[in-house]
Amino acid sequence: VKHEEAFKAIDSYFSIELGIVRSNQIIRLELGIVRSNQIIRLELGIVRSNQIIRLELGIVRSNQIIRLELGIVRSNQIIRLELGIVRSNQIIRLELGIVRSNQIIRLELGIVRSNQIIRLELGIVRSNQIIRLELGIVRSNQIIRLELGIVRSNQIIRLELGIVRSNQIIRLELGIVRSNQIIRLELGIVRSNQIIRLELGIVRSNQIIRLELGIVRSNQIIRLELA
Repeated sequence: VKHEEAFKAIDSYFSIELGIVRSNQIIRLELGIVRSNQIIRLELGIVRSNQIIRLELGIVRSNQIIRLELGIVRSNQIIRLELGIVRSNQIIRLELGIVRSNQIIRLELGIVRSNQIIRLELGIVRSNQIIRLELGIVRSNQIIRLELGIVRSNQIIRLELGIVRSNQIIRLELGIVRSNQIIRLELGIVRSNQIIRLELGIVRSNQIIRLELGIVRSNQIIRLELA
């Protein structure tokens, strides 16, 4: 924030390693601050409003869809946190932590008290939960994290290995997803209308994607390491 004055004149579309970007950018920053209307991948930084962001370390305050490794998120976020605390109206994956109300969460260790859809490794769940299964089959209207299995319809799922066929919001390690998904795939193929982070794979149309290795063919906004 202390470098803010030095960048007051900057109002453009660009990509920098260190710095501040103010408006209407699609940017990959390693370190920096971004304030509004950005789709960004930040390693370290703070983002304040209306961003779709992947942060390794940082704090995000409002209206973000974010993947944080460490941090605190306060309101209206869809987030994946490794360590942290989330307070309200979040859809979150926490490794360690406590979540208090109206969350859809994946916790490794913790306690969840009410109205949660949760994956717990160790913990206590008291009421109205739909919870992570290691092995199994779920057929309809589930929000589930399966390690191995098949899910057929209307699910929001994190699968390690498997196939999901329709209307899912999914994180797959290995697999194939066919339609209308918002997905993070490590290895796989995604064919249409996805917002995806792929490590290795091929994406064909209308994607906003971060690929480490891969090929992207049309209408993408992408950060490629090797392509």
